[in-house]
Amino acid sequence: VRGGMKVLFIGTELEKVEKVHLAVRLRWPDAVVLVASEVDEGVDIVERETPDVVIHQASPDDKQLTQFIGELRGFSDVPLIVLEPEGGGGEMQEVKALEAGADDYIRHTAGFIDLVARMVALMRRVWRTELPEEDQPLASGALLLNPATYEVLLHGKRMALTSTEFRLLHLLLKNRGTVATHRFLELALWGDRVDSSALVKKYIQRLRRKLGDDPQEPEWIANVYGVGYRFLGGSTSHVPEQQGVLLEAK
Repeated sequence: VRGGMKVLFIGTELEKVEKVHLAVRLRWPDAVVLVASEVDEGVDIVERETPDVVIHQASPDDKQLTQFIGELRGFSDVPLIVLEPEGGGGEMQEVKALEAGADDYIRHTAGFIDLVARMVALMRRVWRTELPEEDQPLASGALLLNPATYEVLLHGKRMALTSTEFRLLHLLLKNRGTVATHRFLELALWGDRVDSSALVKKYIQRLRRKLGDDPQEPEWIANVYGVGYRFLGGSTSHVPEQQGVLLEAK
């Protein structure tokens, strides 16, 4: 059990603050919940307190939401959950939030139990330590990915990746040499609750930028036109070594 967990809630709705408090305390009784009424204050708290997860109550203004996420992602890869505004942001706002770098988006109609379940799922991805054999550390050239610590090292330096970026790179790396189809990646990362066709491309661009990869002459991630993506970088080793499998859309 992880101790000393800190959760930051950004928003002004008292009902939502209480809901987040209850959800967090139900699963992590010793957790500390920090509250910021404005996004600027929230950004300051992230820099000062380094919370384990941020939950942001979105406003109906999509531009304000994407600006906030962009500012946060400029210096932090903290797991971020966006709560839909009471007026409803809809699927378009959900896609925009995920494109901007949020790790999850929860509709305002979601119940208390769903909020707890989604928080637990996100934190398990970030904290998991008991791994099946296929999730052992992977290496490819100068790249090392360790699911146990949720770390990626490139030339010995830690890469700052969000939860979604990490999961995408993990999927590509452990299936090096085979093609991961667009549909497979969409379903693996976001399920079928939104139209995520544009999200995969957006996150591939983010990964390439962080890897210093040139899409015209890729060293790490190749585009297989009309099908998906294939991981290239160096020779992948696995402990124990395991061959990648061809991924097909279901």
